Amino acid sequence: MTLRLDRLSRYSAFAEKDGSPSGAFITLWQRTVTKIEAQEAAQDSLLASMDTALAQINDILSGATDVPIATGAYTWTAQQTFNVAPEAVAYKVGGDQVVGARDTGWTASTGTPNKAAYATYAGQTMGGAYSQTVAQTNDDALKAVSQRVKALEDALFAHGLIGT
Repeated sequence: MTLRLDRLSRYSAFAEKDGSPSGAFITLWQRTVTKIEAQEAAQDSLLASMDTALAQINDILSGATDVPIATGAYTWTAQQTFNVAPEAVAYKVGGDQVVGARDTGWTASTGTPNKAAYATYAGQTMGGAYSQTVAQTNDDALKAVSQRVKALEDALFAHGLIGT
């Protein structure tokens, strides 16, 4: 994609007469990048929390950890089926709730999920002039984060933790 700055000249708020980005455009761009970076940090935190919960679940499934339940009776069969009395409201591991009631009201995302490993985005140093390279790097980072979020949503829908 090629950005034609001459087309921006009619929008005086975003371009100077010579076609270079205005201060308003640069400020808007920097705010946008800051928001993207904040969302990415939040997603990284969510991933870390989910990794911890997954490790706890794996400990339970392997038999390394007992399964405390907030309320209600539970039983295990030879096939590792977990039957919970209807009054049970949460599953806890080490006193921490790891599974609760289904969070409803979600609508599944569309597009391509990405469950492959990726490096977290470190951000860009913003300059005063527009840079196609910086813009493309930011766009690529946003795409990677949105694909990771979709993969997480897909996993949560498939698991049953969230639903419509």
